[in-house]
Amino acid sequence: KFPNVGPDSVKVKSGDYIEWLYTTNLGKDIGNIYEELDNDIIDNALALLDNKAAREKEILEMVKDITDYIVDAVDSVKSKGDLKTLLKDFKDVNNIFFIVLKRLETEDGFDNAAANSLKIGEMAAKLLNYTDEEALTNEICSTAKESTGITLAFINKMSNESRIGKIIEDMLDASIGLNKKLLEKQPNNMKPEQSFLVIVSQEDENSVEINLPAILLRRASEKGITKLDLSSEILTAALPIDALNEIQKKQGLKITAKRVDKPVLPNTAQDKISNGSLIEITEASKQKFDKPIEVGIPFAGTYNDEVAVTVFSLNSNGNIQPVGGIYDPTVKKARFFTAHFGTYFAKESIADFTDIKDHWAKKEIGVLAGKGIIRGKGEKKFQPDSNITRAEFVALMTRALGYDENHQYTIPFTDVTENDWYYNPIAIAYNNGLVNGKSTKEFDPNGNITRQEMTKIISNILENKFQPQENLEDLKGFRDFEEIAPWARESAALCLREKVIGGVSEGVFAPLENATRAQAAVILYRIYSLIIS
Repeated sequence: KFPNVGPDSVKVKSGDYIEWLYTTNLGKDIGNIYEELDNDIIDNALALLDNKAAREKEILEMVKDITDYIVDAVDSVKSKGDLKTLLKDFKDVNNIFFIVLKRLETEDGFDNAAANSLKIGEMAAKLLNYTDEEALTNEICSTAKESTGITLAFINKMSNESRIGKIIEDMLDASIGLNKKLLEKQPNNMKPEQSFLVIVSQEDENSVEINLPAILLRRASEKGITKLDLSSEILTAALPIDALNEIQKKQGLKITAKRVDKPVLPNTAQDKISNGSLIEITEASKQKFDKPIEVGIPFAGTYNDEVAVTVFSLNSNGNIQPVGGIYDPTVKKARFFTAHFGTYFAKESIADFTDIKDHWAKKEIGVLAGKGIIRGKGEKKFQPDSNITRAEFVALMTRALGYDENHQYTIPFTDVTENDWYYNPIAIAYNNGLVNGKSTKEFDPNGNITRQEMTKIISNILENKFQPQENLEDLKGFRDFEEIAPWARESAALCLREKVIGGVSEGVFAPLENATRAQAAVILYRIYSLIIS
């Protein structure tokens, strides 16, 4: 492999074998397949955009030339070296298109540039054919999503509905094509999901506006896209299409996120939040989503244990409340579920109880309690070894998933009334297909939940993201396999495969054993990071 550097740039050490090869045409005559791509066209494009007197016609001619250059360059890729060099050019080209966005003024100009930006994204996705390397795959995917974001920005400058519809159609098809290539590289246990993938252009490092026209939302749904995967430096959102409320479906989705300065906060809140960490998120409809969505906000604070990093909401009175969350150090964002927007920040949070000091589940209980997902039983007590009821476990799950408990759901169970504290969690879980009753009329909310009942509820959640587990061979390795009810076997097998739940001892699954509060906490701790992307 040729390093593409001169000999003075190569560090040698004792034992290295050195072979000198001489070339008369930059390495081609000795088998060097690496070729430096010509960057003159990129330099010329940047120079043109620096010229304030450049006319729109000249800019559009440059846009066409640079698009043709990228198409030819992608078709000429022969090696990983070519691929890495070309990815650098893609970043420059996306930057050029972002500058072009600010220079154009006419409908024809925006339409023309949008079509070319879309072509750049399609060419980026084509690069996935040349590598299976995870780091390169991620870089290519980001490049393609950035091009989609720039195309979307051009669309939002346009007014001609016919032209907008055509570009949106092509953009969605391109996103489906990118998603298809990524699904081919996805682990076999993951359920395929058709997503609209976009990194939104962000002019200001302290704010971003995400604008998805109603026609885009409608046609995305018609094409079988089930999730909107929206990213920016300041905000990420994984939004199921069926989470959109009626206003959003009719008028489009317009989300704004911005950093909030500490001086504008109530005095009671200022000492709880570090500078630059508070993010205010709003949405034009000012209505709740129909179901929770996944949101990510930046976090650059310090912590002792990354799993304890928690997102908090801040209300207008300065009160803060934990809303869960998982920290991803690779992108420095804390992700959490919510059914509505507000003002958020992240920090480390671990709760303590007097009766878990030496308990085997101390960490999991402390982390989940710090996130506001599980709660104690009285003053500083958790009662880890007490049994957990069916209602209590359902409440834990709906809280972890970010469901808003003010939904007006109805349920058929005669033993759950609207005056019961657990009415809303059970109604939410039942209406979203997460739980069933003991019978059509009975839920048995105060009955202790068994381990196999837990696996059924957990699998209902996991199957939104993971493939079901029909093969029961691993589960049959337990001596008490026959004690597992037929309706719970595939659920138990899925939980076993994803390492959410195992046996209580060697070869014993104990499906009919009542679960304790500590066991429920540990299981929830394990699945929480699985269900957040």
